Amino acid sequence: MAVLNDDPKNLETLALFISGSVRDAMMAAYVTFVADRWFYRYSEEDQRRLFRTNPANTLTYGCLSARVDRAVVHVADTLKEKKGTPPIGIEVRRKLELALHRDALSHPATVEWWNPRMQEFVDADRGAYEYRPALLWDLSRSINEELRKGNLRVQNESVMVTWEMAVMLCAILEMSLSTGTESPSREHLFAYLQANAAKYQAILERHPDGGRDPEKEQERALKKREFWERMREKWAEPEQS
Repeated sequence: MAVLNDDPKNLETLALFISGSVRDAMMAAYVTFVADRWFYRYSEEDQRRLFRTNPANTLTYGCLSARVDRAVVHVADTLKEKKGTPPIGIEVRRKLELALHRDALSHPATVEWWNPRMQEFVDADRGAYEYRPALLWDLSRSINEELRKGNLRVQNESVMVTWEMAVMLCAILEMSLSTGTESPSREHLFAYLQANAAKYQAILERHPDGGRDPEKEQERALKKREFWERMREKWAEPEQS
């Protein structure tokens, strides 16, 4: 890890710039994580009986997921060395990975990229398979490690739990449960979120790379290349009269 530059306060300023996005992303991701766990704790038979739809299909869940994506874009763009961003003089973990995710989120319909690294990323479907909250959390931890060296203020040392998170989780479950199936109360969900926040944080820290699997990435990339080859051949065929 490189040392801080001549003005270590720059890093403290940058950390403050991204702190809100990281905080909100962790809160949103934790709610959707618990919603997923709530659904998949049941057998497939019980899922069909108790739920009218997967929680991921609800509008509230989608809004929270979009908040995570927006945080990725904001943090990655803020960390780019450009006019208006203070130079920090250190290497930040996950900066490059988040930059790839940022481009994929900002250009979701792009198939061919001029950047070979980005093309590999898209071909391997890393945007779909990597857990972005873990990347964001490790990036934040990386910055905090450097801030501590300079006895500077750190941000987001733990995943926050608020009452509104319980309200949103309750809304997701109410929208996804079948008619006649009662949702847990907000009070119960709030206590559950509080009791398990440290466990969720531990999961993030066990997979700082977002849970990458290079072998499966190669398999997906090969299948995608073969798919597009078939599509190009199909599109090149003359129409039958």
